[in-house]
Amino acid sequence: MSYPAGSRAEFSLILHNIKSTFDFNGRARRSELLYYQIAVALLGIVIGFGSMAILSLQQRVLLLRLMQIVTAIPLFALFARRLHDQDRSGWWALPLPVIIAFNMTDNYHRWTNDGQIPSLPLPLTIIRSLAIIAMLVFTFWRGTQGPNHFGKDPRPA
Repeated sequence: MSYPAGSRAEFSLILHNIKSTFDFNGRARRSELLYYQIAVALLGIVIGFGSMAILSLQQRVLLLRLMQIVTAIPLFALFARRLHDQDRSGWWALPLPVIIAFNMTDNYHRWTNDGQIPSLPLPLTIIRSLAIIAMLVFTFWRGTQGPNHFGKDPRPA
């Protein structure tokens, strides 16, 4: 894919990611992943605030969880392509669904138990925290320059 330049570049990268939801081949730039995350965050804010007047708290939580599941599928493929840019196997992305599931269940309990927040056991909290840190490092780690065995360099020359 040739990456666009100009004012529509960010939107174009987000659309490319949506179109390649189940595409685990190729490479992805850091900016592609970051723009997708920003778009998902903005969508969550719009849905969260927009639904406050018409939905109950439990309905809003259910709607946001559904949005989280729907947006996690392209994120998983995008993160695998991001790892490919670093010449790593996409299998390193397997902890991502586990992290998302931990966060979803933990946040669900925070919203539904009337302020009584059951926390995860300490070993699971440590594992989740280390996995989040590792995912952030892999997100911002610079990709290999030039072609690698996953494809050509997505950055313009």
